Amino acid sequence: MDRSETVAMDHLFFRGHSDVIYEPDGNVPPDFLVEGRIAVEVRRLGQVGLNSLPHKGLEESSIPLTVDFGRLLASYGTSVVTRLIDLSFQRPLPAWRLVDKGSRKFLDAVQAGILTEGMVAGSHRPGCLPAVGAQHAALLREYAHSARLG
Repeated sequence: MDRSETVAMDHLFFRGHSDVIYEPDGNVPPDFLVEGRIAVEVRRLGQVGLNSLPHKGLEESSIPLTVDFGRLLASYGTSVVTRLIDLSFQRPLPAWRLVDKGSRKFLDAVQAGILTEGMVAGSHRPGCLPAVGAQHAALLREYAHSARLG
């Protein structure tokens, strides 16, 4: 059972159905038979960016970005201050070197105490700083759980 089927099954149970059979006829449609009378086939809709060729699914953009950004954050080591980083992006993504440069500039300023949430600007979201200038390709939201950054 893949992730989308697991989510669908959990939802069926959440909606009060107790008699849910997975793949009642084997690995052919439907994915579920509910209460012996409702057939459910699960489909996952993907987001495809049409603004570049070849067209790419969201996963093809988000997975490499998330992996690279995770490595970037890991390069900063650990801290006694807890921070929540929210990564948002719009496609098409600029080259990673631009995202990396802008992200490092932002994270360095936060780490040095130069930026606090009230000082961060340049986005439609409060407390956000575009990591790549006007392109808003990667927005970083930084919250600190300390008296200094509040």
